[in-house]
Amino acid sequence: MTSEGSAPHKLTRTRRWQPAVCAPSMACILIVLLDRLLTLRDWNIPLRGLMDEPAHLLTAALVMSSFPRGWLRGRWPWALIGSVAIDLDHIPMYTFARGLAEGGRPPTHSLATVAVLTVLGVALSRRGRVLVGLAMGVGLHLVRDAATGPGIPLLWPASGSDIVVPYLGYACWLAVATCIATWRLLPGKTSRRAARVRDNAGYAGDPSGIGTARAAACPPSGHDHDVGCSSDESGTHSKPLGRGVL
Repeated sequence: MTSEGSAPHKLTRTRRWQPAVCAPSMACILIVLLDRLLTLRDWNIPLRGLMDEPAHLLTAALVMSSFPRGWLRGRWPWALIGSVAIDLDHIPMYTFARGLAEGGRPPTHSLATVAVLTVLGVALSRRGRVLVGLAMGVGLHLVRDAATGPGIPLLWPASGSDIVVPYLGYACWLAVATCIATWRLLPGKTSRRAARVRDNAGYAGDPSGIGTARAAACPPSGHDHDVGCSSDESGTHSKPLGRGVL
């Protein structure tokens, strides 16, 4: 709605506070609390896992929420799985291969695992998004492991030395991710393109925005071959023939 004296067809938008805005901050606080709890005593393996794995999962979810959406398309579920599944390599350490990792974490907790998954994922092209997602999750897992516990053999097989980073650096990394994720969840935060679609819909008298979104997806008549569009009978606008390349 518009009022007299205001710009014609100027759309207004009501901004409401969304509880989801607090989610990144709550995740960050919970991670720090779990890490603090882990340092209070020498927990047995099952109890330690019940605290450590949720912290890994929260770390991956929090950091990924600060990534550009294009990076996560079709990959984020596998990244979450990879952020905890990598710890399955601890099973041999606690069963039949107790001398596998002298420092505390096995050789698969290294950049070599991330590199192998990434190369295979890229080689498989579109079908490799699962492996690329797993590589992303393993990488996020390694960052947290490097800041907690005895460190990780990050450069194996080139070097078997365990690498440790200060926990403060890890905490600052979480803080930055929290700020970015929270900013993206602020009420009324939308992309410029979506805002243009709504504004143009107001000028065109199309409240649904369907016609404007269609016009935004296709170029003016005469350039249909660029994005796979075809003009209607009137030639006033174009219709997308299929799903365009993002």
